[in-house]
Amino acid sequence: MEPDEYREVEGLPVTTLAHTLVDVAADGSTDLEGLGRVATNVLARGLATRGELARSLERAAGSTDGAERLTTLLASVDGAESAVCPEGR
Repeated sequence: MEPDEYREVEGLPVTTLAHTLVDVAADGSTDLEGLGRVATNVLARGLATRGELARSLERAAGSTDGAERLTTLLASVDGAESAVCPEGR
């Protein structure tokens, strides 16, 4: 895990929302439609940026079996983001 993929909250290291979404996508236990809705909401609320999500997806794509799911998630976020976040966060 890279330093920009976690933060300290009250002294405890926690992963960023972008990294957590990637972990959930790679796990394969959650449907992509639901992940896409969560990712779109995260972007719309400014809880993560499009760049943070893309970096986390790129880092994980080569090291997990969930690369195809991650790519699909990124594509779904791309389409939804333009409708929810027209400024391209």
